[in-house]
Amino acid sequence: MTDNIQNDLITYLEDAIPPGVAVSRIEPDTDLIGSGVIDSFGIVGIIEFMEERYGITVADEDIDPEIFRNVRSIEAYIQTARTGAT
Repeated sequence: MTDNIQNDLITYLEDAIPPGVAVSRIEPDTDLIGSGVIDSFGIVGIIEFMEERYGITVADEDIDPEIFRNVRSIEAYIQTARTGAT
């Protein structure tokens, strides 16, 4: 399950890399914010993707840059949200 979520996230993020960002391949531990792959608008986009793809709701109080730091942390949040433990 983890691999599928990570692969889905990587595919989404690689398709959404903004022009001028010097990242061509995203790994599970790539710093998405520090590398410029996502910014505040990118976080909104990934939240929409997560909610649509995984049927979860990301609460306003959960919008924390650390959750969106890398694919592993996003995947952990999705897993937790799917079990209702957020």
